[in-house]
Amino acid sequence: MNLTERAEPLVRNLYKTHTKRYFYSPQGTAAMALIASTINVKLADPTRRDILRRVAQRECTVTELAQPFDMSLAAVSKHIKVLERASLLRQTRAGRIHRCQFNPAPLKDAAELIAYLERFWGERLASLEQFLKEQTELPTTQRNPKKGKR
Repeated sequence: MNLTERAEPLVRNLYKTHTKRYFYSPQGTAAMALIASTINVKLADPTRRDILRRVAQRECTVTELAQPFDMSLAAVSKHIKVLERASLLRQTRAGRIHRCQFNPAPLKDAAELIAYLERFWGERLASLEQFLKEQTELPTTQRNPKKGKR
């Protein structure tokens, strides 16, 4: 089951539930966690984004990745481990040489989920816009009928 299929029931529940309450509910947290666990915090750091860009171009050793940065090899290795835990990188070892390869699958899953959410909310907002347009076109008496005079 891909990310979009897992998120669809959660997003549908979002539509049925008051938005503010939803985001603080377990269902809302789960839906947002699907996105966050894929890329959110992992790519917030500019060093990690640069490492990922370089590995996406070609397979690199950890030493090659560390060269342009003003940090220790251990610090770069920690960034690589974070990307590896997010499944954005794969590391292979050949003796003492550690090679890093790019894994685009999590980004593809996140892109599919974001596209789904864009379509989902686009449709809902278009319906809301149409409803509001119809409401403004109705005469005042039809929009807000009085139930009785006081």
